[in-house]
Amino acid sequence: MHIKLNKKYWILLLSAIPITMSIQMTDTPLNWIVYALVFYGFMDIDKPAEAFKRGAFVGGVTAVLNFFWIIGGADKFTGKGVLLGVGITLIFTVIFALYAGILGWIILFLKRKKRYKLEWLVNGIYLSSFWVLVDAFMIYFAKGFALCLFVSYISLAQNLYLAQITTITGPLLLTFLVVFLSYCTAYFFYYKKWRMLIVPVGIILGSLLLGAVILNNYEDRLQEDIAIKKEKPFKAAILSQNLDPQFKWNPANGDFLARQLFEMNRQICGTGTALTIWYESAIPWNYTPDDDFLKVLDSITTGYNITHLIGMNTDFDRKNRIFYNSIYCMEPHHKVIGRYDKRLALSLIEKPFLGMLIPFYNSTGFRVKEGTSDKPLPTPVGNAGMLLCNESTIPDLAYRTVSQGANFLVNPGNDGWFSDTYIAKQHQFHARLRAIETRKDLVINNNDGYSGMIQSTGKMPDMNKSSAAMIGYVMITPNDYQTFIVAHPHWFAYLCLLVFVTFIIYNSIFIKDKDQKQIKSKKG
Repeated sequence: MHIKLNKKYWILLLSAIPITMSIQMTDTPLNWIVYALVFYGFMDIDKPAEAFKRGAFVGGVTAVLNFFWIIGGADKFTGKGVLLGVGITLIFTVIFALYAGILGWIILFLKRKKRYKLEWLVNGIYLSSFWVLVDAFMIYFAKGFALCLFVSYISLAQNLYLAQITTITGPLLLTFLVVFLSYCTAYFFYYKKWRMLIVPVGIILGSLLLGAVILNNYEDRLQEDIAIKKEKPFKAAILSQNLDPQFKWNPANGDFLARQLFEMNRQICGTGTALTIWYESAIPWNYTPDDDFLKVLDSITTGYNITHLIGMNTDFDRKNRIFYNSIYCMEPHHKVIGRYDKRLALSLIEKPFLGMLIPFYNSTGFRVKEGTSDKPLPTPVGNAGMLLCNESTIPDLAYRTVSQGANFLVNPGNDGWFSDTYIAKQHQFHARLRAIETRKDLVINNNDGYSGMIQSTGKMPDMNKSSAAMIGYVMITPNDYQTFIVAHPHWFAYLCLLVFVTFIIYNSIFIKDKDQKQIKSKKG
């Protein structure tokens, strides 16, 4: 059977390249107009079935290019072989294709032709507002799949200056810009309005200039506060073993791993370190008050006044293997002064979805009981707002802990299952957005992923990714700043919803009424 693709399908085939580069976190100027070729390929569509087909085509090609890592990852994660990975990849590909097909149909439904003098502007705002609502759905309602759901704004988090605007709007403005610039660029190319290309160029330059001004003003304020000692920096140590997730603690190697952790703690003694930050579930057994490991750890560091943030699980229902995924704050003399329980468990992995749960290969299977408290962990050097692993991908979780008094943020995690994929890098830049939005220094410690310091400015001078055990030293500056987006976390999403609904009503009532009058006048 001979399959012939027309010109538009070749364009849509090519459109998967910038989308894939964006998902893979390749930092290029194309990230500003990542959907331009998609919109170009939709300019001539007037049939819903064709719109769905083209959307599904783009989604299917993009999924094939980006979900291949699941095949090997599922084998490592479950130990069930590659066939399970192939099956999961096929399911995800079909779902993504259907999702893109529905988006294609909606694009046709929303797009209006020859109704307005500034068609490109109206359609651009209309479609961009809708896309903001799509990303808002992902981060507000589908958040249990946070590491699997691609949001359009994440690739632009790589631009330090543009990201500064999120202190006011949150990340959804970046989604609006991506879609608006993509549509405008496609429209101007399709209708050969070359002079109008100054519009997207001007918006990009204006956004960068605004971001630069915001960053400069904040850095000046921060330096002034440090100079008058309103904000006092302290030294923290990031303890990263960077273990392969298939490496098990057992009688054969448990002593070695414990000695390694003890040795890392001995090395930080006498360095002026006030706080150690461990990765998620660094200790692979559940906490008990008389834990021998913690007693030995305390005996090593107590004399140096070091406080630890340690990842350990906590019993909730041991019989049914339901645990809290916790971070313990332990002061000298084995004094536990606080515990944080993960608020957002991963669907399918840590909590069931539709009754299904994929078990970890290196455990006998357990479920995570979600915590309910947004309060930061108190430490002698300030309140540590906790974002455990995937929680850094959800803005609201960071905003709520800052509203509760967090002076800095900590993101322990475990990226071992996908350390060589784009997800590890997306994880890093989600954390960067949270640091900028809240204006809080954020320390990230992801086993087998990216670990280091993200300053409240968004700069990342101490970020590393290694497969070997390492200690990273960072200087954290706690602060009490409250940004506009922390105080008003959903205002931009509500604004886009208002714009979208207004367009829907206007098109449904006024434009429809106008069309009916024109039809009647022609008949008359």
